[in-house]
Order: sequence, then C-alpha cells, then structure tokens
Amino acid sequence: MLREHIKWTLFFSSYIPLYVTLLILQWPVSKILLVILTMFIVIPFLILLITLKVVNKFGKTFTQVKNVDYKNSEFVGYIFTYILPFISGDISKINHLVALAVLYLLIGYLYVKSNLLYTNPVLNLLGYNLYEVDDNKNNHIILITKMKSLSNNCRVKIIKIAQNVYLG
Repeated sequence: MLREHIKWTLFFSSYIPLYVTLLILQWPVSKILLVILTMFIVIPFLILLITLKVVNKFGKTFTQVKNVDYKNSEFVGYIFTYILPFISGDISKINHLVALAVLYLLIGYLYVKSNLLYTNPVLNLLGYNLYEVDDNKNNHIILITKMKSLSNNCRVKIIKIAQNVYLG
C-alpha cells in the first residue's frame, strides 16, 4: 500500500510545472482558480518532500552497480510529452477543464500501473538524478539518487519503491 502511495505522490508532483505554467498563463485568475492551482502546487510538493524523507528512513540495502547509464534526459522528455500538451487548453471553460481532468486521470492511471514514476521533473529540480543500472544480481533497475555520478562497481544504498525502481 505504501508503494501505491509513493507512486501517486510521484505522479501528482510530476505535474507541478504544469500547474505553475497554467497559473501564469491564466493570470489574472479568479480567486477560486488561484486557490485550486495553488493547492495543486503546494500540497503535492509538501507530500513529496515528506514521502522522500520517510522513504529514506526505511531500511536500505547495499547493492553494487554495474553498466551505469545516465538517464536525466528522461525528465525533459516527460515535460514535452506529458506537460506541454495540457498548456494549450483554456481551463476557464468547463469543457476544457473536464477534458483535461479525464486525460490527467488516464495518464495518472497509466503512469502508476506502468511504474513510470521515475520520470518526474520535480525530482530533478530537487537534485535527484536518474540512472539505469544493472545490480550485482544482474537485475536491470532504475535508480533515482542524489549522487552526482555513478561508476561501475560502486556500492549504493537503495530501497525499492516500485517494480525495478529504487531510491538511492
């Protein structure tokens, strides 16, 4: 259950750049829209920070990594694929808002079920880097870590947050 919470937290927080952009594009906004967009920015961000702090306190295990591949470009791809298409809608019109909500929930469902949670640009803004690595058991994993660089055969402390996705 905790892993599902982490996945949804990572999904909602991955759209914070969209909420900020919508707030800027729709400015000046009504008070209700301002409150809603601010909640969509602040609440996921705070929950993300708390989740990262709590997850980092769980028992981590050491693994030795090999075949390291730096993947921070995934963050940029996420912005172009999942955030920019939302910007073209006028959220002051109810039909655009409903269409946006349906698409948003569909992407959320797919994001969580497919374990795409590592493609979160907010994590990158918080100093996390993304790597594809093979561990010492020859498992191919995605590693999200604040380590600036990884080299083959280095030891990393990790905790599993989803199928083949680890926080280090």
